[in-house]
Amino acid sequence: MGDLALKHRVKIMKICLLGGTGFIGKHLCKMLHNDNVKTIVVSRYPDVDFLSSHAPSIKSYSIDDPKFWMDVADVDFFVHLGSGSKPSSSWRSPEHEIEYNTLSFATTIRRLIDINPNCHVIFASSGGQIYGHGHHEPIREDDSLAQATAYGLGKLFNEQMLVFFNNIESINYTILRIANPVGYWQMGGRHGLVTAAINAGFTGERLNVYGEGSNYRDYFDVDELCGLIKILISRKENKSNIFNVGSGKGYNEIEVIDTVGACMHRKIGYKLHQSRDFDLKYSVLNVDKAKNLLNWSAKNSLEHVVDKIVKEISDRNKLMGNIQVT
Repeated sequence: MGDLALKHRVKIMKICLLGGTGFIGKHLCKMLHNDNVKTIVVSRYPDVDFLSSHAPSIKSYSIDDPKFWMDVADVDFFVHLGSGSKPSSSWRSPEHEIEYNTLSFATTIRRLIDINPNCHVIFASSGGQIYGHGHHEPIREDDSLAQATAYGLGKLFNEQMLVFFNNIESINYTILRIANPVGYWQMGGRHGLVTAAINAGFTGERLNVYGEGSNYRDYFDVDELCGLIKILISRKENKSNIFNVGSGKGYNEIEVIDTVGACMHRKIGYKLHQSRDFDLKYSVLNVDKAKNLLNWSAKNSLEHVVDKIVKEISDRNKLMGNIQVT
């Protein structure tokens, strides 16, 4: 009887992931499923096969399904992982970014406030494009912003939208300015130097590298990003805040390729191309704020992340009977 009464007194946490079967979302879905966290996913095209195989407890909706909004009425956290573009797409066309991302973001948050004003929004912003050019040492959350792409400008608009809604509606938010997460479900995706190098290690293809191979980026394990989101939802924080999320350590492209090659015990070829206008020379984040306020830091090395991905690819191929991948 006491256990039953306790069950009725304690509210079960419920999470909604928008864009929940994209790269980051898949890793987060597996983690939340394994931890028995009640979760729903919404996406333009939810990957139901993935969920069925790896996170069967999670219910999915298409973004156009009106039943989705009924289910959102009692979620505690709304984790916005979705994006309809990437830094190189329409990078000189802010009108495209506004039409396909900013307007839909504003509409989504407005409706969420109307249905569930006590929900806390966690927004996946950009840890590089939001800051843009002109930085030469790890970038802090209060450093200058100089977006070099419409993608970065769109992320800034969405951040400011949350600040605006917080001012007039008191909805709480956490903005995560995320560096370059790396993980298995990024393989075959639209971008990601580390996973492109791993793929080249398996196939023997030559990588295209833009610039002189000296653009510095901050790479870290996507599972550690998921761990940070778990910290946020467990704290039930009512304060709004912005955090950089990354390793705090920079690698240039050649160092990344050499690291992947060393982990895979093979030489990975590449060809240098002229740098593009939207390529950032330096994008490494200072993550002291997350460490000090959330007791979080990325601990896994790049070598560890590469080894983990390569092992998962090899294990899956062995299960499928593909003896060519080792």
